[in-house]
Amino acid sequence: MGGGYHMNNQIPLSNQEILEQFEGASEVSDNVIGSINDQQINEELSVCETDATQVETGQGMAFPVDVLPYALQRIVAETHQHLTFPVDYIAASLLCAASMSIGNTYRVQFKEGWQENAVLYMALVGRPGINKSHPLNFALAPIREQDGQTLAHYVRERDEYRRLLATTQSERDQVAINEEPPIIPVPRKVLMGDFTPEALASVHDENPRGLGVHCDELAAWFKNFNRYKAGSDMEFWLSSWSGAPISIDRKLSGSLLIPKPFITVVGTMQDGVLHELAKDRRDQNGFVDRILFVKPVGLRKEYWSDTDLNPQITALWFQILTRLLDVPLMVDDNGCPCPRILPYTREAREFLFNWQRSNADHCNVTKNDSVRGIYSKIEVYVHRLALILQLLQWACEEGNNAEVGLTAVQGAADLAEYFRESAIRSYSIIAPVCPVDRLTLDKKRLYDALPKEFATPQGLEIAERMGVPERTFQRFLTDKEIFDHICRGSFKKKF
Repeated sequence: MGGGYHMNNQIPLSNQEILEQFEGASEVSDNVIGSINDQQINEELSVCETDATQVETGQGMAFPVDVLPYALQRIVAETHQHLTFPVDYIAASLLCAASMSIGNTYRVQFKEGWQENAVLYMALVGRPGINKSHPLNFALAPIREQDGQTLAHYVRERDEYRRLLATTQSERDQVAINEEPPIIPVPRKVLMGDFTPEALASVHDENPRGLGVHCDELAAWFKNFNRYKAGSDMEFWLSSWSGAPISIDRKLSGSLLIPKPFITVVGTMQDGVLHELAKDRRDQNGFVDRILFVKPVGLRKEYWSDTDLNPQITALWFQILTRLLDVPLMVDDNGCPCPRILPYTREAREFLFNWQRSNADHCNVTKNDSVRGIYSKIEVYVHRLALILQLLQWACEEGNNAEVGLTAVQGAADLAEYFRESAIRSYSIIAPVCPVDRLTLDKKRLYDALPKEFATPQGLEIAERMGVPERTFQRFLTDKEIFDHICRGSFKKKF
């Protein structure tokens, strides 16, 4: 198993039973997960945020861990405490692993003709040595283990197939082997390390459920675009993200058509490589807008922990992800995936309409095309994240898998805000972004209402007319990226 995480298949326990063993509980409650988390998880996550210095400030937003099901909040808290996993990285990695596990089994429908899958393109960004890879390996461990088991099964089937092909007709007659030719075995897998379109399409053709690409160094992914044929790789990844059918022409074995592609991509990147994303117009064709950046603020290298992670926490994650992996893929007569379609509840739809209006207002006031692209793709991702959260609730025995509810949608909106803010900070390295574009809509309007130069009393008067409290305005003035402090009580806008 990658990353050193391994579980056997001898844990016939429910999520609640695993958590009970972890807690040392003596009696089964009606809802163990809910009963143990409210106070304990909040305390542990409070420690996480303090230890990792990931608190919401004017420069960064903490990962909204509270949008995750209770069981996942416990996993985040425990792995941070005992394995020193940064909260942002482990929480985001769990989402990516869930995406890969869902594959083409489910879609969410917002309205007639508009469905979204659970595909994510995600980059864990940070300086070297701050523990980016280990959280990802932990999250993907159940998928790797299943891939290992299916590979072993395939090898046995392949050997049997070869043995049958090698038998003579008389040998077949003696043992009464069916005269029908043996069926060619097909290798089943989810995780891929090879990210060339032709290799992915060949494996995807045999695995219509979907694939997950894990690049330990994500730069290797986009740096190899168009290595063999100009424009082809970029078009492949743009279409794959959108869920559009993919056609691949192969010289030796003919053409391939993937009618419903599902390829989630995740990997790590160093800050110093971010600028590479702007090359070959990737910052202008919508490719970079499709990436969810996980870029914590103020993250430092942690001291080693002298405590061990309880094995029941690892068992819990294996059990949750296995429940998603065990959902059978439905296909039509041609072998094309037929995902189960989840509608939104009425309350969830109403929330999404209101959220989109606010997002559109933010998009309309910005003058930066890169930021506009971020806002536009976030409107797609909010549906995908809602689908993932709803199915994680079901896998954690905290929700259903029949419709996407308000809790999942509200959580997706919080995640969308986190990824929007993180993308804008990443874009400041990839391509110049005006610091004003990272402001919330009310602060943008206040900034625009202020004169080029102003005294504090004048600014306070404008802020009061706009309903901004004095204390909030005073903190606003301390943002050195957008204000110059000329002298005592006098300020000048930089933009």
